[in-house]
Amino acid sequence: MEKITIKLRRFKDGRPPVSMEFMPDCGENLKDVQAVYFFKFYNNNKLEFNKVGTSAKDVVGRLRDEIGEYSKKYPITRVEIHRIRSCGDYPAEGAESALRAELIRRYPKAFRKNDRFFNVDISPTVFDEIVSAFLA
Repeated sequence: MEKITIKLRRFKDGRPPVSMEFMPDCGENLKDVQAVYFFKFYNNNKLEFNKVGTSAKDVVGRLRDEIGEYSKKYPITRVEIHRIRSCGDYPAEGAESALRAELIRRYPKAFRKNDRFFNVDISPTVFDEIVSAFLA
């Protein structure tokens, strides 16, 4: 079994730190490229929601920002980083739009604004299938 790398997102305002867990085969942090990602936000072992998104600067930096915002509204204790993928010459919003459309088609009642999906545990292989089809 591959090792899971863990980093902490700490807060100056006294909120408890949130662990960022880099899952096997998640990909490297990408900086200054068009990238799409797949994260899962947890309260201990309870999945709160799945999140897809984009970054053109720093994917882990983007996650740190998201943890900062979402931990104000949800009891987030950890985030699993399942995929970070380059979009090559395509704008990352294209892959994100393909993901959003297909995931809404598959899980219509799970979707909420900001590309989050609640009450469903989406497999990273589903992410891979959708992104690979878009980039083909």
